[in-house]
Amino acid sequence: MAPQSGIPPSYTAATEEERARRLAEVHGRLSRAMDNACTLGAFVDPRLLVELRDVVGEVLELIGDRPGCRYACRDRGFHCPISEPLEREAVRLQTSGWTAFWDAVEARIAHDTVCLCGSPMSYLALRPADGEGATAWALCGLCRHWKAL
Repeated sequence: MAPQSGIPPSYTAATEEERARRLAEVHGRLSRAMDNACTLGAFVDPRLLVELRDVVGEVLELIGDRPGCRYACRDRGFHCPISEPLEREAVRLQTSGWTAFWDAVEARIAHDTVCLCGSPMSYLALRPADGEGATAWALCGLCRHWKAL
């Protein structure tokens, strides 16, 4: 089957078998998450909602329907977790030797920041192994929007 124009480029190179396998895997994760929600009555638990959103987002990407951000994040100084996921940057830095860092002033600024979704934001900071030039962010644990500090 030829790729359709709505399918993201990262998936057009994948074979149909790979896409079918990934889609089945993601559907399994979604099913387990829904079972956990029903068993635990955890639909109000933000961690479960984030997990469900991530799995549903991956399903939508696999079938070629990329969800957009419902917040005007760029216009308001935030970074979008859909187009610029902070997790990818944090993993990249950590694999190149960066480690966790704590600065009380930056942490207070992050915790005093309110996200676009109304949730208080958390603090994340990393610095290189030589200890020079730490980078810090305010990060929403619910919708994953973020701001550089």
